[in-house]
Amino acid sequence: MDPLLEVELATNSWDALRPKLAPNPQQSEAWPIMAVGMGATTAGVALTIGSLILLLGITGLPTSPAAFGNESTWRLLLGIVCLYTSWSVISNGNNFFVVHRPMGYICCLGGAVALVVVARDLVITAAHLEVTAVVLQDPSTAAMVLGSFLAGLLLLRVGNVRFAGARRYLAQVVPDPSDLRGLGYSVYLRTFALDDRLAGAQSFTRSKRALRSLFVVEYPEEMLVADALSSDDAPLIGVGFPGEPAPHVGALRVYLPGTDWQPQVRELIQGARHVVLALGWGEGTLWELREAMRLLKPEQLILVVPMEEPEYERFREKTARSLRAELPPWAGRREVRSVVRGLITFSEGWKATFVPVRAYSPFHNSLRIAVLHAAWPALRRLGYPPRGVLRWAPDTTR
Repeated sequence: MDPLLEVELATNSWDALRPKLAPNPQQSEAWPIMAVGMGATTAGVALTIGSLILLLGITGLPTSPAAFGNESTWRLLLGIVCLYTSWSVISNGNNFFVVHRPMGYICCLGGAVALVVVARDLVITAAHLEVTAVVLQDPSTAAMVLGSFLAGLLLLRVGNVRFAGARRYLAQVVPDPSDLRGLGYSVYLRTFALDDRLAGAQSFTRSKRALRSLFVVEYPEEMLVADALSSDDAPLIGVGFPGEPAPHVGALRVYLPGTDWQPQVRELIQGARHVVLALGWGEGTLWELREAMRLLKPEQLILVVPMEEPEYERFREKTARSLRAELPPWAGRREVRSVVRGLITFSEGWKATFVPVRAYSPFHNSLRIAVLHAAWPALRRLGYPPRGVLRWAPDTTR
């Protein structure tokens, strides 16, 4: 590792910047949204749990192991807990496909077998519960209980959506570009038109999105990409759109004073450990790309490709004569559902490589893990330590 970078990694971190951060001026807008989200979530939890209590006829706590007998409501609840545990094994074990495919299959298939066994036991247990049968045999009672249960799930979804909406207003900002001087940071550059495209959650199938939205406050794609392309001890800084009511969630925003923005962006680029630039057609973005290639070493620049192949090839053709380095041919794959299709990294002599953000698992693919894996060779050349699941096998290639 470069000795200078090693000193920066030890001394210039989030800890040095946090005291300087300022709250969003529109932070007060978050509280009404949070209040609605909290109310919806509280009501959703109450309706969901209340419906289950009525359905299962729960009247007290278990007092002995016999309470978990074959026809016990507590056995049913224990089965639900085991069902969730099995699903967690599948979900978390899925990420092992990045570093060790056999371990990924062991976790996912083992969790799937456990899921089937537990689900079968749940069905058998529920079929013998006299209380459940009585509740469901009466149409009006059954409609009330099941309606309350579905209403509770809907309110949980509403709460999660509201919490996600409030997140922008709670995001802190860098008050002044001068606060970054002397600190280790990276820079995120893009056309402002891309912000709205990356503000949504990662696109899954409708059934998966519907299920996830009940229990997960989903992160926008920009946040997943920013997390994957930054380091644990230094922030990724993006220039905020002038006049926006609240920053998008992802890269930490700094707002440039005045209209003469180019010298200030140039200074940010010069002081950055590395620069992440999302390709786009804006004149400002093209200027930033040329400046980054002029001021940085090749390994310090990572390009994000938020384009499909036809648009990217047009962009590549239009910029061929104006850039210091020729962009590589398209090599993306339509495997991960995301706006981001690939990364472009550079090695000595500005030799460019198109790295597709590709699926790493046959079951489920997190955009953060996919981008982290695609970017890891470039981040390793910069001297950054491995992060996330890559800590298990930092030398992995696939």
